[in-house]
Amino acid sequence: MDGNQTAGMRRDATAMLFWALRWHEDRSVSYQVLGNLLWGEFALYPKDPAPSLRELMTYVKKRHRDKWTIDDNGRGFRISATLSSRDTRAGRGSS
Repeated sequence: MDGNQTAGMRRDATAMLFWALRWHEDRSVSYQVLGNLLWGEFALYPKDPAPSLRELMTYVKKRHRDKWTIDDNGRGFRISATLSSRDTRAGRGSS
C-alpha cells in the first residue's frame, strides 16, 4: 500500500470508543480493553492508557451527551442511555 491508499483509512478514535461502549451498554469496559482497542496493533502501547483515554472520552461525551451518559469509575468507562433517549427508543418520545 502506498501513502495515497492509507490516507482513506483514517481511524476515528472517538467513534471507536463510543461503539465499543455501546456494544457493552450498561456494563463497565476497562481501560485495558479500550486501550487494546486503540493501541493494540501498534508497537508503542502507552504505559498508562488511562490519561489518554480520559482525554479522548471528553470528545466522545461532547459528541454524544444528548443521548448517552458516560461514567468513569476509575478503572473503566460505562455508557448508558439518558432518560430522554430511553423514552425515544421505547417509543414514548414527546410528539
